[in-house]
Amino acid sequence: MAEVRINVNGQGYSLKVSDGQEDRLRQLAAHFNSHVDRLAEEHGHIAEARLLLLAGLTVCEEYFEAQGTETALAHAALAQDLERAASRIEACAARLSGKADAADA
Repeated sequence: MAEVRINVNGQGYSLKVSDGQEDRLRQLAAHFNSHVDRLAEEHGHIAEARLLLLAGLTVCEEYFEAQGTETALAHAALAQDLERAASRIEACAARLSGKADAADA
């Protein structure tokens, strides 16, 4: 197993990957990070979890379009799932922020 260092949204991550897959992982990370950067520019300051979720969904949308399987119904369901997931992430972030605030006090 090889270890590869990638960056997403300014954060460095070390990931293990099968030997010979290092360049592919770097390509995937660069593609994903390009979406993160674009979304950050479009939306300004938003929670990182939401930003990464939006980027992940954007990449999924690209995949579905490339496969020719995206339909209006699937897109609507994906949007609903995104809103539910975003709400859960924001609730978790609020709880974590409250714990951090309490610990600082």
